Amino acid sequence: PASVQAVPVPPAAEPLNYIAAARQGRQAEYGERWGEGAARYFSIEADFLDEDQSIRLMPVPESFFCPISATIMSDPVATVDGCAYERDYIERWFRERRQANQAITSPTTGLPLPSTTLMPLLALQRAIEAYLAHRPELRRDHMAGRSFEEAAQVLQSDLLEKHAMNTNMGDEVRRLRGANKALLRQLRQCEGEKAKLVQQLQQARWQLGIAEEPSFKEIAEGVLPSSSDESTAFTCVEAEPQERSIAGQGEQDLSRLQLQLARSEQARPKSSKITGRAHRQLLSLAAVLAAMAGVLHFSKSDPPGIVHEMGSVKPVELSPLPEPDIPEISSLIGTPMRSNVFPVGHKIPRGRSPELIYYVEQLRSRNREERHQALMSLLATARGGIDMRNAIMQAGAVLPLVELLREMAAPGIQEAAAAALGILCADGEAAQSTLLRAGAVPALVRLLGSDAPVPTRAAASALRNLAANHNQAQLAIAQAGAVAPLIHLLSHSDRQLQAQAASALGNLAGDSSENHFDKQVMIAQAGALTPLVRLLRTTDSAEVREACASALRMLATNNADNQVAVAHAGAIQPLVQLLRDEAPSVREEAAAALGNLVFFNDETNAGNQAAIAEAGAVPHLAALLKDPKAQVTAAGALRNLAAQNVANQEAICRDALQSLVQLVTDGKPKAQVEAAGAIHNLAAGNAKSQQLIVEAGALEPLVALLKEEAPRVREVAAGALWALARDNPELQSAIDRSGA
Repeated sequence: PASVQAVPVPPAAEPLNYIAAARQGRQAEYGERWGEGAARYFSIEADFLDEDQSIRLMPVPESFFCPISATIMSDPVATVDGCAYERDYIERWFRERRQANQAITSPTTGLPLPSTTLMPLLALQRAIEAYLAHRPELRRDHMAGRSFEEAAQVLQSDLLEKHAMNTNMGDEVRRLRGANKALLRQLRQCEGEKAKLVQQLQQARWQLGIAEEPSFKEIAEGVLPSSSDESTAFTCVEAEPQERSIAGQGEQDLSRLQLQLARSEQARPKSSKITGRAHRQLLSLAAVLAAMAGVLHFSKSDPPGIVHEMGSVKPVELSPLPEPDIPEISSLIGTPMRSNVFPVGHKIPRGRSPELIYYVEQLRSRNREERHQALMSLLATARGGIDMRNAIMQAGAVLPLVELLREMAAPGIQEAAAAALGILCADGEAAQSTLLRAGAVPALVRLLGSDAPVPTRAAASALRNLAANHNQAQLAIAQAGAVAPLIHLLSHSDRQLQAQAASALGNLAGDSSENHFDKQVMIAQAGALTPLVRLLRTTDSAEVREACASALRMLATNNADNQVAVAHAGAIQPLVQLLRDEAPSVREEAAAALGNLVFFNDETNAGNQAAIAEAGAVPHLAALLKDPKAQVTAAGALRNLAAQNVANQEAICRDALQSLVQLVTDGKPKAQVEAAGAIHNLAAGNAKSQQLIVEAGALEPLVALLKEEAPRVREVAAGALWALARDNPELQSAIDRSGA
């Protein structure tokens, strides 16, 4: 049979690729021709037959522009919805949407795209290239724009890269700083734990007898067993060699005895109460003996002329406490207390006292009786003077005292702690700032709401001392919410509590040398004026009357709004009546309050001036000019009443002029200043008063004041003479003849 030859069959892909390539070539050729035709297309404007015929080329077709960049495309592609874009811009669009976790949408329609596939538009690309080849002016502009755009993209990329690097470096720096702070905290904690462990180890060695007991030198340097609380650890300044040599062996033995007693006190069984009391009495006796030894030692080194009042020394009275309640100590607030731990006249050594350290340690005892006894001893010591109080604060007593304020189940301990804090902060800004940092304000304010009057009274007294002339403490107390409870306490039945609350409100209003307008208005708007005025009218306590008059004086100081409010509250008539009070301090405060009601930053309150004069204040103020305690404030009140008020000037000249001249003649410097100021206001613009002042013999003492050393005295005297001589030629001649 004939053989059949196999005919080779070409692969199926070849005809398809050939057809596709041919189709793309035809599209490219069509696009190129279309671009050439579009480039030659033009239009004729106006009439063709017109001589001024104008021919211009048509603008670039809109299909050549990318919708995103608004520039002619060089690599056009189409998205699945059929819109054409420049490849770089549409890819950037997709990338930014993905980075922002947003849906991929069409830049042209805003509708979601089901796919990010891009199809190249070869025909459109050839058409654009052919068009630009026949329009060289557009090609130059297009290439210039592309170059500028590419340069901007490069710069932006560099900027973003540098920004990312900077961010990474900043994060690394912050991480390293955080790690450094954590390491420092751990280091401090480790050092604290090490110090505590070393201290506990030393205590155990002493208790077991492995190590020798501390010498007197170590006691003076502060090497004593103490609790783990760092606030009670003390560091004494080492005594001078000469002082240590003078002290002798007797003082060392007494200190060793006190240390042994303190140690056995901590180790004794809690069940034996009688033995415990006797033991504490022995401990206190040892403390007194050590203190007396210190007195003998320091008296040897004191210069001649210093006398120690040893005859008035009394030991601490350790009377047994009733069981199980702790007695109240209301007598400790505002009244003399028991003798202090140290003798009167004892010089406190530099550093912290071991005796006081022991009492501060006892403040943290779990035994209520021991805490109460330590409080009594510290209170008695605090009454011994500023040196004693400084020693208590150096011993670290403030923080445990603040902690005791929170013991709601022990009102007696709260009362004693508040009383101690009130005494400690009475020595000025440094002590006040210490209590402020220790957090005493919130605890004292909470104690104002106590049901028992005595702890509340102690808290009000402490807040009064804490707020005195200390602006930061005043703000802290007001922000802690003390104003409302203090005003509420003005209606309490306890007279001492009323006085403490009124005094605290007065100190919160600020001292007279500064402007405390906001705090003054806040206290007045909170409703303090009405109860203060009511107490002025109804109370039978001189202490309450004085405190209320003082509070009104502080609230009216340099505050025109409060001056009007105090007058409307009806305070003028009772204040005028207090000018005749039997208590000198009440008369003085009433005069000062009336003087502040009519004066505001060199301006006068004419309404209050008239009301005070009509209430009959001028004769009573004139009588007070002869009172050594109240004459300064009385002269100041008359000075303010006379300012720019002709009627008051005539009344004061009639009732008080002779006494004012007498004060200028032989009064103390402060009284001379106020009296000369009153004469200045009496003479200002009033020819009749000027003549009466000269007839009363005021020229000679005023001229004499010009020779005083105090600048303020000379200044006020010169002002009074100037007021007398102004617009009065006769008095000018008289003053010249007097040698002024």
